[in-house]
Amino acid sequence: MLKDLFKKTVFPDDTKKEFTVQLLKENFHRSVILGYAVMFFESILITINLISYFRHVDTSYDFITYLLMYISMFTVNMFFVFMTKKKFLKIKWTESSMKIMSGFQLGYVFFMIGWGLAITMLDQRLYGQITTFVVNVAVCAITFYMSGLKSFFVYIGALIVLLTGLPFFQPNTDILIGHYVNISVFCFLAWIVCRMLYVNFYRNFTVNRELEKTNIVLQTQYELNAMINKKLYELNKKLADLSIKDELTGLDNRRGLNEFLDNLLKTNTGKSIDLSAIMIDIDFFKLYNDNYGHLKGDEVLKKIAGVIKNIVENNSDFTVRFGGEEFLIISYNNDRQNFIKTADRIKQAVYDLGIVHQYSPIGKYVTVSLGVAFSRITALQDINHLIEKADNALYVSKNEGRNKVTVVG
Repeated sequence: MLKDLFKKTVFPDDTKKEFTVQLLKENFHRSVILGYAVMFFESILITINLISYFRHVDTSYDFITYLLMYISMFTVNMFFVFMTKKKFLKIKWTESSMKIMSGFQLGYVFFMIGWGLAITMLDQRLYGQITTFVVNVAVCAITFYMSGLKSFFVYIGALIVLLTGLPFFQPNTDILIGHYVNISVFCFLAWIVCRMLYVNFYRNFTVNRELEKTNIVLQTQYELNAMINKKLYELNKKLADLSIKDELTGLDNRRGLNEFLDNLLKTNTGKSIDLSAIMIDIDFFKLYNDNYGHLKGDEVLKKIAGVIKNIVENNSDFTVRFGGEEFLIISYNNDRQNFIKTADRIKQAVYDLGIVHQYSPIGKYVTVSLGVAFSRITALQDINHLIEKADNALYVSKNEGRNKVTVVG
């Protein structure tokens, strides 16, 4: 710590301006408090001085000189506080303004110590005390953070002036020597205290700077991690969607169907559910693929999937591509007649697409056959049985000429 007092202050990363601004602001805030305290005590001293003067308490006491000194101290501090609060704390910090502020603060320090010097000189004729000088130097040392060189010249300058001027006011050699020793030691200690406070302020500044940098890095890392996590979440969701979606039609696949049925059973544990199913098959789709090609066949699958999605809008309906050219619709708590009408609408809408299929034995357009089944289920095997019933109904539609809807209880 002692070694740091004599070490030159080094400012990393061009932070000298920021440090100087913070130092000046801190000095101003602290000196405003000092200014109010000084004005309070000086007003008391002025009052006591005036009362003593009018009562002729001590004719040897130079009331007028001391009164003028007290008034000057009060006035300067009032001006300093006023200028600091109204102007200097609100000023735009530039290189030139910082020099002005620094000079203003230094001038205030010189006045405080100089005033203490003057009072101490006057006190030699009455009390022989150096208390005022000591108090003012101590107050300045703990109030104002100053660099080592600046504070050195302030206190060494005050010491030289006092050592030079004391003999003119203090005729007693023994007292004078005692003052010399005490003042020299005290000025050195005041410089040490001022320097320690400055070094400590500098350390706090550098630590805070490092903390700010660390916080910025951590914040950046946090935001980066959040962005990565968001991307991972989106990718995982996309992968999950891909795992349950049919890439060609955009409908769910069998894995999606299994998840839907599992969730349905879990949310209705111990309850029976009225479930409906429509099994859909494209008529003579193999003949279409063989003659028009698989790319054209894929287009047919996408168009029919689009028709189904447009018609099946109920949130309780779940549509899945069940196999190559087969689709399955599962619905719960749905009205039977409405559900049958849904099957009829799908059959008609597919026909209305007008997709030419000249190799179909039953007509010139692509058509679908549908099987509709209803059941009350409580377990997974009941659902499998329902799908089997719908498939059987579809088989009936195929055997009876296709392009029709068959319903089973």
